[in-house]
Amino acid sequence: MKTPPKIVTWLLDVLCPSSRQDLKGDFLELYEHRLKQGRVHANAKFLSDIVSVIPFRLIVKQALKRRTNIFMLTTNLKIAKRNLVKNRLYTAINLIGLSVSLAACILITLYVKDELSYDKHFKDSDRLYRIAGNYYQGGENPITSASSS
Repeated sequence: MKTPPKIVTWLLDVLCPSSRQDLKGDFLELYEHRLKQGRVHANAKFLSDIVSVIPFRLIVKQALKRRTNIFMLTTNLKIAKRNLVKNRLYTAINLIGLSVSLAACILITLYVKDELSYDKHFKDSDRLYRIAGNYYQGGENPITSASSS
């Protein structure tokens, strides 16, 4: 495997963004492929490829700063607001559905929590039992009651 001249590889390391290691690998593969046409041709094309990276270097930022993330968040919020205002009917339908489903979920959760916490405030609540009786009052259906005399 023949490597490109050191000055050109150094230039590639300087100009290519460190976040794009795949770009460096692609350039080196192209260089190896172009070596079949001649070393001078491959070196010239490799240098032109590296020069084409310079505008890309200016676009891609090396360090992700916190401000960049905040700007991206504000941009996304603006886009979301514009879409919500643009489609008011679908926004209203989605908000009503979301609020009803959240209310139902909260009510079901509170009901289940209340049922599971029945008689838990007593000491040794796992040893509590309920005595119930079935009584007939002249009909075919029994009446179930937990009261005792």
